[in-house]
Amino acid sequence: ALLTLGDVRELRFRHQEAPAGRKRKWVSSTDTLQFSMEHGSLFLLSPYDERPTTASPNGPSLRYQHGGVKFPHMGKLSAALAYRTVTKKVQVNRYTGKLFTKQPALPQMLPPFPNSKSEGELNNVQEESGSLAEPELDFL
Repeated sequence: ALLTLGDVRELRFRHQEAPAGRKRKWVSSTDTLQFSMEHGSLFLLSPYDERPTTASPNGPSLRYQHGGVKFPHMGKLSAALAYRTVTKKVQVNRYTGKLFTKQPALPQMLPPFPNSKSEGELNNVQEESGSLAEPELDFL
């Protein structure tokens, strides 16, 4: 959920498609869906809407990328509070945000931790989800 406070902001969605297969290369449509959010607007986005879907088992994956927020009035304050639900809990390193795993990481993979309290905090690696592709930075 997104709650808008202050001045108007415009949110955009862009249709994207990727061919079937393990490595996805997302291709963006030039068309975007844009709508204005005014003070007090509440926008609800289902977590299912963020997951890529396919029409057939070997068909392309489809998704809608959201972002590209525009602010039409210069010099005015517009803020949005984002609320998300949590479906599972995992233990992460508080300094890096990396997930803890049962397998130790190689020392050269670890960043320096001047304030680490135990070796267990250093013994983590980032888990790769593979479910969502990286968003296009020029759109965000």
